[in-house]
Order: sequence, then C-alpha cells, then structure tokens
Amino acid sequence: MPASPGALDPELPSIDRKDIRKKVIALALPAIGHSLLHVAVFFIDRMLLGQYSSDAIAAMQIAGPLNWTLYSLLTCYMVGSVATVARATGARDKEEVQLYTAVSIRLSLIIGILAMGLVFLLPLFLSFYESENLAQSALDGSYDYLSVVLLAYPLFSLGVTASSIMAATGDTRTPFFVGIITNSVNIVLNYGLIFGRFGFPEWGIYGAAVATACSWACEAVILGKKAILGRLSMLWFFSRVRRKAAVSRIFKISIPTFGERLVFHIGFLIFAYLITTISTEAMAANQAVISIESLSFTTSTACGGAAAAIVGQQLGAKNPEAAEIGAIEAMKLALVLLSGAALLYLFAAAPIVSLFTDDPEILRLGVTVLMICALEQPGLAIADVISQSLRGAGDTRSPLLVTLCSTWFIRVSLTWLVVSVFEWGLIGVWCVTAVDWTLRAGMLFWIFKRGRWKTLKI
Repeated sequence: MPASPGALDPELPSIDRKDIRKKVIALALPAIGHSLLHVAVFFIDRMLLGQYSSDAIAAMQIAGPLNWTLYSLLTCYMVGSVATVARATGARDKEEVQLYTAVSIRLSLIIGILAMGLVFLLPLFLSFYESENLAQSALDGSYDYLSVVLLAYPLFSLGVTASSIMAATGDTRTPFFVGIITNSVNIVLNYGLIFGRFGFPEWGIYGAAVATACSWACEAVILGKKAILGRLSMLWFFSRVRRKAAVSRIFKISIPTFGERLVFHIGFLIFAYLITTISTEAMAANQAVISIESLSFTTSTACGGAAAAIVGQQLGAKNPEAAEIGAIEAMKLALVLLSGAALLYLFAAAPIVSLFTDDPEILRLGVTVLMICALEQPGLAIADVISQSLRGAGDTRSPLLVTLCSTWFIRVSLTWLVVSVFEWGLIGVWCVTAVDWTLRAGMLFWIFKRGRWKTLKI
C-alpha cells in the first residue's frame, strides 16, 4: 500500500496555511470516504429494514442508540491513543509510536472481549423501554440485533482501533481501501439475509446483525494482517514499567472523555426513551432521519479526526500555531461539506426519506423532521471538529464540561418539556437538537480560541 499523502514529511514545513490546508484535505478525504463506507453498514441496515417492515425499523430506534452508546463508551481509550501516537509521530519518535500502538491494540482486544459479556445484561437494558406505545416485536427485534453484534465486538474494536491509529500516524488511505471491501460484503449479506435472497435464509433484523458482524470480521482480519498483529508482538520489547506508564498516560487522557460520553449517552438514552413515548410512527421516522444524518456525523467526525491528528502531530513538533491553523482548516472543510448536506436535506427530503419507508404518516413526519435537521448542520460541523481538535491536543476536560451543560440543561430538559408538557411531538424534539448543536458549537469555539490547549502537557 503506498504511503499516505497525509503523512508528515521528514522535515517540518514552515507555517504555511495553504500547505496545512493540503495536509488537512489529504488526511480528511480518505477518512471521510472510509467513514462513509463504515456508516453505510449502519445506513444500509436501516434502509433495508425499513423496506422489510415498520416493526424492524422501529426496533432499531432501541438497538441503534444502545449500540452507539456501548461503542462510544467502550472506545474512549482511543482518544488517548490518538493523542499519544499523533504527538510521537510529530516528534519523530518511532519507538514511542510503536509502544502506544501496541498498547492500544492490546486494550482494544481486552475491552472487546469484556463487551461480549454484556449480552447477558440485554434483557435488563431492554426492560427500560417497555411501554404501551411500543410493540413487543420491536423489543424482540432489538434483542436479536444486539445479541449478535455484542458477540462480534472484539473484531469491531480491533478494526476501529487499527484505523484510528493509522489516521493518527497520517495514513487514512489504507482504512479507506479496506472499507470498500468490507462495505461490499455488508451490502451483499444484508440484502441476502434480511430478505432471503441469493440462497440465504430470510432472517430479517437478525440477518442484518449477522451481516454487520461479518463486515466487522472482514475489516479486523484485513487490517490485522496488514498492520496490527505484527505491532502487537512489539509490546514485549518494552519493559513492564514503560508499558504500565503508557497505559496510565492513555487512560489519564481518556478518563475525562469517558465521563463526557457517559454524561452524553445517559442523556441520549433518556432522549431516545422520550421519543418512544410519542408513537411507533415517530420512532420509525426518527430512526430514518438519524440514519440519513449519520452521513453528516460521519463527515464531520472524519474532518475532526484529521484535525486531531494534525493538532497532535504539530504540538509534538512544537508548532502550536500550525496546529491551530490545521484545526481551523478542518472546521472550514466540515462547514462546506455539511452545508451541502443541509441543502440536500432541505430540497430533497421526500425522495431521501422514501428510501426508508412507504408508510404515508412516517414519510410525512420524516420529511418535516429532516428539513429541521438541516438547520443544525453548521453547529454540528463546528462542534465535532473543535471538540476532536481539543482532544487531539490532550484537552479532554473542556469537551466534558460543554457536554455536561449541553446534554442536561438543553437537550434532555427541553426535550422533556416539548414531549411531556407541550406535546409538540417529534418536530419539537428536533427543534431542540438544532438549538443544542448551535449552542454547543459556540461554547467549544470560544474555548478553542482561548488557546490554553496549546501549552497542555500530556
């Protein structure tokens, strides 16, 4: 595989905005491509399940947030991994890169194995969603989906860690090419196992989960063969003291991120629960719009990942001004791309939502909500890129504080009001999310411009 054009040259360039912009684009575009391919696993699941049955797509309103919450919490360590590997890359310290890569791979396998045990807690998790407005078939479908993907978590964790570490060192092309292969596997298996095509059994939502697990396995095997297992063996070339110190450093950076994500996802699960109290149609429409907006999340996250890598690398190279320019350029790129998505959501809402359902009520509600969703795209772009830039610098406390305020004082509180008091339904819920992202972006950008992250030691 050729070297990534996003990798830093042996000699550090002077501060040149055009040069840094090129580096951002070189890192971000393959990362966006890989992330879009990765989220296509999620997107295609929902689209095909929406065509399969309304109960199946409604089940993903429960399984989707739970799966996302587990993924987000269980991969917090990667924030510390990316920050340490990126700084070591910028400092041209190959030994440190090897150390933190090997430690991160080992952590991914351990955490992935522990995640498998959560399958025994699924009945407890799902019991919180029992409601007279929720069909039992939706709960059953959620259990079928989650029970499969949890058992595949070690493979998922390994693949995600591999791609994140590669991005931190400047290689976003390899994960992109691997993503093409794994996404192709997912499409074929999804269609075959959901509807019973190509000689496969008709398994519905269970089939979607099996297809997703197979795509994760494919990614883990390919990336493991190319870049992972050999580096894992490097772990034993370092002393026990250095290994423990590396783990401690990763967790020191990552623990505030765990707190941030825990706060956010508890709030998000309450948010998701409030939607289940509206109606099954609202749940299905919400899941369809979330699936569509996942393309925006993926794009902004990829731009943020590029920003985190460049910020970490430039700080490691003792070049904080270049780090700031890199973050700003990544933010501009995200704004341009998500503004384009906003226009698409506004002017092509009906044909897009119709990919997920032909139910007239769900379609009508989904179209309205998707148009509201367009309003939050600029805030999403700024918040995602800036928060990841701060994490790339090792500042994980500031995003924690912003998330704490935003989640509980804005999203959860206002959602409860619009659903339970004013009874504005799903439309009111999405108005709240637009306000949330806008205010969150403002707070994070103010923190970023203060510049304290430039002198942070990790």
